[in-house]
Amino acid sequence: MKEIIFSLAGLGLFLSGLNLLSSSIKIFTGKKFHKLITSITNSTFMKGAVGTLIGFITQSTNAGVFLILGLVQANLTTIKTASILIAWTGVGTSFLVFVASIDIQFLGYILLSIVGVFYLFNLKNNENLFNVSPLIFAIGLIFLGLGIIKLGTNNMHNFFWIREFFDFASETIIISIILGLFFTLLSQSASVITILIITLVSSQAIPIDSAIFIIIGSNIGSGLSLLLFHPNLEGLQKRIILFQLRTKILGSFFILIIVLIAPHIFFDFTPYKNINSLTIQLSLLYLYLQITGALIATILNGKINALLNYR
Repeated sequence: MKEIIFSLAGLGLFLSGLNLLSSSIKIFTGKKFHKLITSITNSTFMKGAVGTLIGFITQSTNAGVFLILGLVQANLTTIKTASILIAWTGVGTSFLVFVASIDIQFLGYILLSIVGVFYLFNLKNNENLFNVSPLIFAIGLIFLGLGIIKLGTNNMHNFFWIREFFDFASETIIISIILGLFFTLLSQSASVITILIITLVSSQAIPIDSAIFIIIGSNIGSGLSLLLFHPNLEGLQKRIILFQLRTKILGSFFILIIVLIAPHIFFDFTPYKNINSLTIQLSLLYLYLQITGALIATILNGKINALLNYR
C-alpha cells in the first residue's frame, strides 16, 4: 500500500509540474516567439529543428500542437509547414523519457531549492527571475515526481496482481498494444505512459517484451487522443490532427515490423542484462517512434495532405 501511495504522489507531482510548465512557458511564446518561428522555417531541416524545439520547451505534444495550431489560425504559417512542425514535436518530448531512465530526484531537489532561495532573499522582485522561477519550479516538480515514482515502484514486482496483469498483457502483442493505446487515451500523453512503463521495468514489475509493445501502442494512442478529445476542431485544424494521426500510425507500424522481424536491432535480450541498459533501450524505442513518424510526415507530406484533401 505504501508503494502505491508513493507512486501516486510522484505521479501527482509529475503531472502538476507538466501543467505548470505548459502555463509558465506562455511568457516565452508570445508574438515575438511566433514571428521567430515563422521566419526560420524556410527549409525542411529548420522546420524539423523548430518542431523539436517546441516539443522540448513544452514537453507535451498536445501543448505543442495547440501552439502550432495558433500559428495556423493567425495565418503565420501554412498547413504544410504546421504538419511538419507538429510531427517533430514528439522528438523534443523524448527528453523527459530519457530523464526517467536515470536517477533525477536529487536534481529536482536542487531546482526546488533554487526557487526557495529566490523567495528567501526576496529575489522574486527581479522581473527576469520572477518570469523564470515558475519554469524552474515546474521542472523541479517534474524531476522530483519522477524520482518518487521510481521510489514507489521499486518493490512493485512483489505485488502478485501487478505481475499477473502484465503477464496477461505479454501473452499476445495485440493485448500489449491495446493496453498502451488505452492508457494513453486516459492520460492523453504517450511520454507519460512511456515514463511509467520505464519505471515499472526498472523495478522488474513488467517484462521487457510487454513494455516494448505497450510503448508502441501508446504512440498510436497519442495521435488518436487529440482527435477523440477535441471533436470540435474543424477545417484546417482537423486536417492537421488527422495528418498527425496517420503519420503516428505509419511510424508505429514501421517500427513494429522491424521489432518483430529483427528485435536485436533495438534490444539486447542477453540474460542478466543490466536493468539500466534496458530502460535506456526503451527510451531509445520511444525516440525511434517519434523520429520515424516525423520523417514519414516530412517525406510524404504532400501525398498525405493530398489524401486528406481528397477525403
